[in-house]
Amino acid sequence: MICWLRLDLRLADNPALLAATESGAPVIPVFTWSPDDEAPWAPGGASRWWLHQSLTALDASLRDRGSRLIVRQGSAVRELLSVARAVGATHVVWAQRYEPIVIAGDAKIEAALVKAGLGVVRTPGNLLFEPDDVRTQAGQPFQVFTPFWKACQALPAVAPAHPAPRTIRAPAQWPRSAAIADLALEPTVDWTGGLASTWKPGEAGARAALKTFMRGAMGEYREGRDHPAQQGTAGLSPHLDRKSTRLNSSHGYISYAVFCLKK
Repeated sequence: MICWLRLDLRLADNPALLAATESGAPVIPVFTWSPDDEAPWAPGGASRWWLHQSLTALDASLRDRGSRLIVRQGSAVRELLSVARAVGATHVVWAQRYEPIVIAGDAKIEAALVKAGLGVVRTPGNLLFEPDDVRTQAGQPFQVFTPFWKACQALPAVAPAHPAPRTIRAPAQWPRSAAIADLALEPTVDWTGGLASTWKPGEAGARAALKTFMRGAMGEYREGRDHPAQQGTAGLSPHLDRKSTRLNSSHGYISYAVFCLKK
């Protein structure tokens, strides 16, 4: 089974990876570098640097479990079909995303894969609740925060995070893969010293940031978050934010921790 990873560059609490490993079939984790598929919202320089580090960390974690990350460059549907033909995969699984342009693109990708005879499995994405689960009594999206918040609190509790798999079943033969460096995500003139000294991209970095926050500034969060000169926040935004430094390489339970802090 192909597990197509996009913003969910983590092993713990990853619904798509969980579905793939529980299928019992060999799992081929695939990342496609397809900025043209999301034009005009291609990531900028900082996002690309973050992505390079996240992919490198993810590949290392996969190799620790007997697997590896297959990296392809170009149209996502073309590369997914190519991988499927190379390994004889029958299914592709991926996590939902919610940007309108991506939803439309995913529908086309799914149609092309199904037409080619592949099964498609979509799992919940990186949200605590699916958007359609939080609606007004009239079935419309909330436009005011307080009733939205109350509706969220009335929903069933978020399930505990699934741990990372200890092993991932590998295929008999791996398909070809580009090297992460081949994607040319890092700048040719290195201006990233500040980023590298401040942030640690990847799942382990997100976990460390959460632990640091919980052991320190968490108790003062209500007031401390308003004082930029002190470490009053969790510093999790780059691990969670779709639009800035991109790529959710963090644990799913980090979202839940932030959710609880706001209660």
